[in-house]
Amino acid sequence: MINNKSPHSSNSSHKEIDALRQKIHPKDPEQEAALDPAVERVRKKLMYLMISFVSITLILILAVLAAIIYKILVPQSEKILKTPAHTDPHSIHKKIPQIAQYTIPLPKGAKIISQSLSETALVLRIIMPDGQTKLIVYNYYTGEILATFSTTTSKYSEDSSSKMLISP
Repeated sequence: MINNKSPHSSNSSHKEIDALRQKIHPKDPEQEAALDPAVERVRKKLMYLMISFVSITLILILAVLAAIIYKILVPQSEKILKTPAHTDPHSIHKKIPQIAQYTIPLPKGAKIISQSLSETALVLRIIMPDGQTKLIVYNYYTGEILATFSTTTSKYSEDSSSKMLISP
């Protein structure tokens, strides 16, 4: 086999290729164009901010995943809040399983207009047969009437203000 290429032509083509490579990818770092110091400072700040934001985002994603895994793994029985017995208004009824039945005596012709319930107290707004309005505070757990409030309007007052009488 005969080599038709002369050694001189082969070396020159290799040199041309090496020269082109040098222009595209210089081997010497000093040959690369150095960045302006102001541009380098901005680049460092941007890299710092990018690393900070990526870190914060990863931490938040991990927190959300931890919350989801916690919700999945914790049984429902442990999720029920345990409140002290004295703050639970229904704890009174747990002690006595029977149903309380009481009668509140009202005069004939009296009408209950409204009621309000708060823990163990029941407040009844009643119009009496004579037109007077009364408020009765009743403890439905013990069956006691705690207070009776009567409202009257005085005819001799100029401003027609209401006067409240409290009877035990």
